[in-house]
Amino acid sequence: MSEQPSDRSAPQAKRPKRIERRLSGLLILTLLLVPFCLFFGSLSRPPAPAPSARPVWANPVGFPSTAIAILANGSSARLDALQSGDRIVVATASGALTTDLVSFASIAKPEAELRPFLKKGRPFLTITTQGGKTLTVTAQHHVPTGAASCCSTLKIAREIQVGDTIWIAGGGTAGSAGGTLSPAIVAKTGTALRPGLYSPVMRAGHFPVINGFVTSFDSMGKVALASYVLPTLEVACTAVGACGLVRSALVAE
Repeated sequence: MSEQPSDRSAPQAKRPKRIERRLSGLLILTLLLVPFCLFFGSLSRPPAPAPSARPVWANPVGFPSTAIAILANGSSARLDALQSGDRIVVATASGALTTDLVSFASIAKPEAELRPFLKKGRPFLTITTQGGKTLTVTAQHHVPTGAASCCSTLKIAREIQVGDTIWIAGGGTAGSAGGTLSPAIVAKTGTALRPGLYSPVMRAGHFPVINGFVTSFDSMGKVALASYVLPTLEVACTAVGACGLVRSALVAE
């Protein structure tokens, strides 16, 4: 009785095509990632301040885990509950409120990942307005300022002084998409220990509204670059299952 030939050629023929697709994806990812990293640098490691200006703890950027963002449906969410792909309320560079997607490159460091000496909380700055609203943020985080309009002028939080103007979202405690922004005068600044370190990086390069305040995940140049590169980069790294690796290259404490 003659032996029937086994049909193993089809799966074997598909393997080179799968490998070729993966290699192509990796090549695209590399071409996107290298210039992005060179210019964008590390999201959580901005240029160090002058030695006499601030201690080492001032370098990471972000908010405590208890900080609140507003989802597109109007409900609130703690930053430690946000996931890549969530849509939250943000401000545009021209000062309009809209929504944007949280990208894979966002900073998310829960208490469990903090170094032992930070277990009781990381030092944050507190910025309180004359209206009694308080933003809790790291010293190196960027915040839109300026009395004329939001949001083309940024300062890092440690440079904000009493009397400066920052911006809050109207329409309730934290605002909503389609709402308006209002200027707020800084009444006092201080420090506080809070757990975790989180910073949503927006896929289209908008300014996340956190605890009702308009904030920026980086400098204007890097925010603009992110708006061009992040969407394509996220598609490419998702296709090859390498978003975790890319995020590690971009985000470091």
